Amino acid sequence: MINSYLLLVRRLPGRFLFAFQFLTIIPLPGRLSAGLELNEGEMSKSSAMFPLVGGALGIVLAIFWVVMQAFLPQGVAAVLTVAVLAALSGGLHLDGLSDTIDAIAARKSIEQKIAIMKSGTAGPIGTAAVALLLLAKFQLLANLPSTGLLRDLSGGLFSGQLSGPFNTIATMVFAIATFPVMGRCAGVYAMFAGNSIKREGLGKIFIDNVKLKDLAIASTAAVAVMAVIVLAIAVADMWLPFGASPEEAAAVALGMVRYVLALPALYAFTHFAVRFFRKHLGGLNGDILGAIIEVNEIAYLLILSARWKL
Repeated sequence: MINSYLLLVRRLPGRFLFAFQFLTIIPLPGRLSAGLELNEGEMSKSSAMFPLVGGALGIVLAIFWVVMQAFLPQGVAAVLTVAVLAALSGGLHLDGLSDTIDAIAARKSIEQKIAIMKSGTAGPIGTAAVALLLLAKFQLLANLPSTGLLRDLSGGLFSGQLSGPFNTIATMVFAIATFPVMGRCAGVYAMFAGNSIKREGLGKIFIDNVKLKDLAIASTAAVAVMAVIVLAIAVADMWLPFGASPEEAAAVALGMVRYVLALPALYAFTHFAVRFFRKHLGGLNGDILGAIIEVNEIAYLLILSARWKL
């Protein structure tokens, strides 16, 4: 038993690096990328590292937003943050969304719809879908401080003592750092619940081989990343000159931790999405997984913005 755990620990860095290389366009140093020749089993298990890659992207985005909002209007900072995420992921998921929407919108057979996805040509409906998704993501990030999460932290649930300049920044940092995590974790659930429509390819390796254990590791990783982000925000809230008392910082942290409950909601939404794609396209492929990740990012931001309390 101990040896199996030690073996798992030794394999985790390679799986993370493969997932990082797969989900981003950020080049790895030669020494790190040279040893990433994984077999199919190891490739599929690297899916458990997707939330950690999302966390790395989220932290980069949060730092970028903090710097930008200090010099630019918040709306401009939100636009640039959305653009940076698209650039770091190489537009991979956006391209998948475009191809998926084009295929779904076509009134053709499943085989013809799959051919449309393979063509790689963006149709007007797919292009419009990408534009609307980016607009929604920008609007949700730009308006988050005036909607559900910040209002909740600033008064409704706790003592009303949490308003202040840091809490606006803390709320945005939390949202920006965690939405890439949640989207990619939902993508892992889609791999677990779905079936591949292709007979070969990297997408098939992931979709047909992700097991419950991989999903459990991914879910645990997502919760752990969220906990680390919340802890960092709470510590900063106490130590900065205009920060809160320990009690107020703890209240902010509790308010944010509640939103880990969004994860099962995203899984439920993804489950129905998988069933929809199985009915209309025969299953999943890489493009559809990209679309699922993008839509779940929006769904998570909607949960943060909703005018209800979790």
